[in-house]
Amino acid sequence: MTAASSTKAKERELKTINPATEELISTYEIMTKEQRSEKAKKAQDAFSDWKKDIQKRVDHIHYIYRLNRKKKRICGERK
Repeated sequence: MTAASSTKAKERELKTINPATEELISTYEIMTKEQRSEKAKKAQDAFSDWKKDIQKRVDHIHYIYRLNRKKKRICGERK
């Protein structure tokens, strides 16, 4: 990678930084308009499927609930 291409790559990144510690949390590539449109279309399609099947939604919510309960128990044990 050349210095010029390295600079271009860095310009196409978004960084999240913890303001208290200035620690780099994560780096994300900035998407093009086309990439954003494709992601939005996929999300919209997924939501269209999701809203049709109430049992699927119930199952997902119960799964998340069980994970949170388990995590709460594990975190509570660390005290």
